[in-house]
Amino acid sequence: HYALLAVVDPVMIAKGGASLLQPDAVELLRQVLLPQTYLFTPNIPEAEALAGITIQGEAEMERAVHVLREMGPRHILIKGGHLAGAAVDLLLAGDTLHRFPAERFESRNTHGTGCPLWSAIAAGLAKGLDLIAAVEAAKAYVTAAIAGANNAASDTSRVRCASSRLRFSSALIRAAAAPIATAISKERGVAPTK
Repeated sequence: HYALLAVVDPVMIAKGGASLLQPDAVELLRQVLLPQTYLFTPNIPEAEALAGITIQGEAEMERAVHVLREMGPRHILIKGGHLAGAAVDLLLAGDTLHRFPAERFESRNTHGTGCPLWSAIAAGLAKGLDLIAAVEAAKAYVTAAIAGANNAASDTSRVRCASSRLRFSSALIRAAAAPIATAISKERGVAPTK
């Protein structure tokens, strides 16, 4: 339980509302992956879908982090970019709630900001930062990337983060994924693939 500092972003629902995971994959996320998760980082639509709560503000975000905690992750960061006003992310770390507000920038380049956020948090944790410092640094990094984004950069409107492409060896990825693959295989009653 939490032996690996796994930062899990569900990538269930795209910014535009499109569902990205099949229902059986969502169940595996709930039953197998979340109990192994150190930090879970859903966006508002993902938190709503998993927690069964309509989120219209920070009060509902707070309720949702507590519901999500019951599913097993040690810490939960709900990304608040889908709400109006300041871009406030809410972190439940242990039993303490932390707010991470940032200015909202009028930009078309906010698609895909969740991936660099959780990647930067994971990188901060790997560098030895504590969770709060890792989230603060990652939030500042992504906010700066959005602020500096060229609104005419592309039709896909993805934020461009400097050095955001992290390269991992396939051996490292296999080693990190092995416990998860084993748990999923046991759940399905099949032998894990090598």
